[in-house]
Amino acid sequence: MMTTADSLWMRRMFDSASKKYIIINTLMTFGRDGAWRRRAVDAVVPKDGMKILDICTGTGDLALMAARRFPKGSVYGLDYSPEMLNIARERAGSMKLGNLVFAEGDSARLPFESGSFDYVTVSFGFRNLSYSLDILLGVLKEIHRALKDEGRFIIIETSQPAFVFFRGLFHFYALRIVPLAGILFARQKEPYSYLGRSMVKFYGKNELVGLLERSGFKEERSVPLMFGAVLLSVFKRAGL
Repeated sequence: MMTTADSLWMRRMFDSASKKYIIINTLMTFGRDGAWRRRAVDAVVPKDGMKILDICTGTGDLALMAARRFPKGSVYGLDYSPEMLNIARERAGSMKLGNLVFAEGDSARLPFESGSFDYVTVSFGFRNLSYSLDILLGVLKEIHRALKDEGRFIIIETSQPAFVFFRGLFHFYALRIVPLAGILFARQKEPYSYLGRSMVKFYGKNELVGLLERSGFKEERSVPLMFGAVLLSVFKRAGL
């Protein structure tokens, strides 16, 4: 179980990385992170009045895309890093988006009523919730509660390539290149060392699907990207 000290450590880490977060993400994904998030937004079937919750929203990349794409819907971005949210709000203000609200909060204790959302999304933040299996299972229970009947949970996240060669290459990149990029471009090692380790330790496709299905979700589709180093998954809320 993640302790209060663990949670505060992670929050401080993300606060400290907030100013260079967008540009470092772009560099580390070779400019592909925006396209991958668009794939996640493409998985949303629009309807008037729909509500989308983007957890671990960070600087708001996916939430901003969704708010612009679906002006007749409402988008909520939730994160526990106030510095990340400050940047997200500045970006939303410059775009004059009236259908987007950012809030500070914990994904394990969502501040929303049951059955509130048509979609819950998360982009490259799900790994951080897997710091503790107990925490992750609690988050999945909360997402299940917050979704409407047959609502969808969309995840775009790093994964484990199926082929040994690509998996080894991906792990070398995560453990060696990602921390080096943090030192060179952000003058910070700790957040990016953590990022690399979390990429290596995170679930592969089959493990992820098994975990979600045990938590009351049914896989609709999963699409491997970047030779399987990234996975887009869409799950439907089912009964527990």
